[in-house]
Amino acid sequence: MPRRSGSYRTPREWVAEGSWPDGSFADDSPTAVAYAVEIARRLERSIGDRSKASLAREANIERSTLYDLLSGRSWPDAITIAQLEQALQARLWPDHPVPMLTDRSAGKAESEVPAEGASTTGEAPQAS
Repeated sequence: MPRRSGSYRTPREWVAEGSWPDGSFADDSPTAVAYAVEIARRLERSIGDRSKASLAREANIERSTLYDLLSGRSWPDAITIAQLEQALQARLWPDHPVPMLTDRSAGKAESEVPAEGASTTGEAPQAS
């Protein structure tokens, strides 16, 4: 697995006040934290009332990986996101660049403000 340069903290370690993922974040939070927040929010919303253990089995990931992503204890990786998107049939990766956490007005997540022409269902686009 590739290593990041520098000492990256876990996503939730960037929370300055409140709790993950809805708290306020440190002013120097890297852009990656905004993506982790958005993915965690989309993941939680897509899971709904579904069993997390059964989702983890279906996505072929460890249950602890799923809980770590939801709680901000680990960084989402492309393989895990792809497997979860397939199992949920929902888009987890943001469709557009996510604004820095300090740039968000009134704490609105990108997923709460649909892009023009975008689906508001949260479902993955169907192949044509």
